[in-house]
Amino acid sequence: MSRKVLVCGCGNLGRWHIVGLGKSEHDITVYAMDASDNALKSIDELIGSYLSGFSNLKIHKYPLNGSILCDLPDMDLVIVATTAFGRDEVVRQLCSMINSDYWLIEKPIAQSTERIRAIEQSLRGERAYVNHPRRIMPWHQEIKSVIAEVGEVVVDVKYPRLAIAGNISHYLDLLNWWTGEKPVSVTIDGPENSWYPAKRNNFFEFGGELEVVFDGGSVLRIQSGETLGDKNLRVFSQGCFSGWIDETLGVAEFDHGQTIKGSILPQSTLTGVVLDNLVSLGASDLPSLSLSAEINILTTDALLENWNASFSGHDLTLPIT
Repeated sequence: MSRKVLVCGCGNLGRWHIVGLGKSEHDITVYAMDASDNALKSIDELIGSYLSGFSNLKIHKYPLNGSILCDLPDMDLVIVATTAFGRDEVVRQLCSMINSDYWLIEKPIAQSTERIRAIEQSLRGERAYVNHPRRIMPWHQEIKSVIAEVGEVVVDVKYPRLAIAGNISHYLDLLNWWTGEKPVSVTIDGPENSWYPAKRNNFFEFGGELEVVFDGGSVLRIQSGETLGDKNLRVFSQGCFSGWIDETLGVAEFDHGQTIKGSILPQSTLTGVVLDNLVSLGASDLPSLSLSAEINILTTDALLENWNASFSGHDLTLPIT
């Protein structure tokens, strides 16, 4: 039986999702959709470079429009890999015309709390997840087994030009996964205007400092600036341990002597695993949409407030992608 997967958004990340589906145990018919002709044409290059050895994939390409959506069959999985800009409207349109057993949303979920809630509303009653893949990586699962035993932790993340607005959701999810806690307050610090142009035209990123306090006492401190020595992610638990995680080297080391080696797995190795688990188990270890929305609301509001204060504006959405 061939599984059916719709990939909406065929930019860089969407294309890696398609490659990842090639690692599935199932035969899959992929329906690739994008509003950009160039994005759809790039799939041909993908097939030649990466997918020629995957006999389990059959790929159909379509422009993103309502008349085509109406004619598509029911899906096993819909992957929404468009940019955060306008994603709420894309999800609304898809939900009105497509039936799917499962949904996978890329992050950041949307550019404002209002639009996050709109996506939640569109997918109410659906089995929807947000793609925070550290939760399904064996190396990070082993790290979690150490950290989750102690409860309250303090996490310091510091990278040069980290692009905090677009990437903080990864670390919010990581701390929630480790501790089960949820954010209760957000404080933003740094230079008066810490926003700078992103790589994608007409979007911006935040390069200051941000602290998030969680309801169990854990704290996430994240800063875009000079590195913390040669380690970029440090974790500390009072009276239990301190340690660091280097995702570039694939090493986590704790002061009680434990070292855990592994690697960050690319999306091209994971999407097929996600689909297989959904089909066989009826669930995924990825965070649900409702949980991820709850975790990200406070920081989204705080960043939007800082954006408007920095430019004396009244924008309703963040210029992030």
